[in-house]
Formats: sequence, structure tokens, C-alpha cells
Amino acid sequence: MVGAAATSAEQAKRRKYENLESSFIFVPFGVETLGPWGPDAQALFKELSKRVFESTGDPSARSYLGQRISLAIQRGIQHLRNCASLRWFRRRFRFYFVLHSLF
Repeated sequence: MVGAAATSAEQAKRRKYENLESSFIFVPFGVETLGPWGPDAQALFKELSKRVFESTGDPSARSYLGQRISLAIQRGIQHLRNCASLRWFRRRFRFYFVLHSLF
């Protein structure tokens, strides 16, 4: 089912933060790697884009907001990949350095 992982992620986040103080407004934002958004993410986006349009009057505000969110998600994924690659490189380099110093 399309969006099942995003929905599951939203449910897990809701359980994780169920004891958050009532002074906070918590909205889980589940997004799958290939694009589908969870129902709470869709509802939040719809509300935010409506408010941006109301304050700016720009009909392309919804599209612009969606693009900005998508770019932020892509950058976050790339950052995680870079961190994982860096950790892999450091482990290999450390191993190489130990071997090199032994011989």
C-alpha cells in the first residue's frame, strides 16, 4: 500500500511523543523516501499552504512551499548518506593506518 511506511512512521512518532506537554502542538510528519506523505503530513501541509496563500495572495505559494519541504527532505537524506560514508571511510582509514604503522 502506497504511503503505509509514512503512516506507520507517523504512528510511531505519535507514540514516542504521547507524553509531551499539552502546551506544545505536535504533528508527526511522515514521508517516504520515494515521495508519499503520511496523512498527518498531508493535513499539515494543506493547512500551512492555505495560510501562506491567505497571507501572501500568491497562487503559487502552495507549490513553492511543497518544493521547499521536498528540498529540505532531500538535503536531510543526503546529509545522512554523507555521514554514513564518512563513518565508513574513517573506519577504513583507521584500519589502514594501524596496518601501515605495523609494517
